[in-house]
Amino acid sequence: MSSDDGASKNHSSRLKQWKVNELISETAIKYISLIVLVLQNASQVLVMRYVRTRPREMFLSTVAVLVTEIVKLLTCFAIVCFEEMSVIKCLRLMVKQIIMQPIDTLKVCVPATIYVLQNNLLYVAVSNLPAATYMVTYQLKILTTAMFTVIILRRRLSLVQWVALVLLFAGVALVQLDEHNAKEAAKASALAAKSMSMSNNDTNSLAFNAANNITNVVQSQHKHLTEQSPIKGLIAVLVACVLSGFAGIYFEKILKGSEVSVWIRNIQLAIISLPVGLANVFVSSSLLFD
Repeated sequence: MSSDDGASKNHSSRLKQWKVNELISETAIKYISLIVLVLQNASQVLVMRYVRTRPREMFLSTVAVLVTEIVKLLTCFAIVCFEEMSVIKCLRLMVKQIIMQPIDTLKVCVPATIYVLQNNLLYVAVSNLPAATYMVTYQLKILTTAMFTVIILRRRLSLVQWVALVLLFAGVALVQLDEHNAKEAAKASALAAKSMSMSNNDTNSLAFNAANNITNVVQSQHKHLTEQSPIKGLIAVLVACVLSGFAGIYFEKILKGSEVSVWIRNIQLAIISLPVGLANVFVSSSLLFD
């Protein structure tokens, strides 16, 4: 009897230790995922801003979006192959859950198309807004996601959550107002400096001409920056926020109503996004060369 009690206690102790280790592992994965997500989002904005404003020949943003979908498709395919431990099993699973279930696959047409459009809009936004302004404004997707959560999923938000959303909107509005005031102040300072230089033109003509030459060189080197349209960028990022909120909640509803894994769903998204992205490439390239 004592030996049975000892074995039972050892089993209970091992089970308890296993649960503790599993909890620690899950917590570590959550925090690691959060850190990686933050780094990915921050670096993505900075890299996108750099490549869209550097003084070199510009690439088509539609091509970048298409390549992103191809990389996503290959990555998800590799993950499914790793889970199934076989490429053949992975292909069979894809045929079973994608090709043999066309109605279920067609459900992701809406978010797939929206994500392609959203990604193209984000390139427009980051090309016309400073990186900091873009990052702050794009956080409005949290507000739109909450709104579509209430509308589509019929969830209720607490008072604290609504207050947090209002503060988020107010913070974005203050950033936009500060950006506008800074631009107005810069314009006023430039006009004042130009007027002062013009009034002292007789005595400082040499310095004035040199300053003009330097200004012309700088403007010619950074012409791509002066051609930016903050209004265009703001509209693009606001529309992208609305699309992001709707597509995210729509996709969440699809995931919860099906037993298909998230990796297969991402493969479905990529497969449908490829022809949409390819059509965007042809349209943008034809408009560019025409």
